[in-house]
Amino acid sequence: MAVVIHYIDKSYKVRTRLIAIRRVYRGHSGENQAKLLVEILREFELTDRLGYFVSDNATSNDSYIDILLKTLKPNLSADKRTHRRLRYYRHILNLAANAYI
Repeated sequence: MAVVIHYIDKSYKVRTRLIAIRRVYRGHSGENQAKLLVEILREFELTDRLGYFVSDNATSNDSYIDILLKTLKPNLSADKRTHRRLRYYRHILNLAANAYI
């Protein structure tokens, strides 16, 4: 799992940082991914600064983001949790182009 954060610094510059690359053990289930990401977010003290999550279309991403948000933001409704999961458009476009070819 690679974790990249995007933020605006004190000088109002948009910044992007890779903060972690970790191996997911015991399979890539949503539960395992959520557990690992919660650990990373706690390690970097980012649990109160969550925004949106961008990932490909794997169904495990749906469940891990939902589990993560239930854990760290228990007051969010199911609908609001769903809206925080964004799909990586280039991946979708690549899949469509390959299917067409």
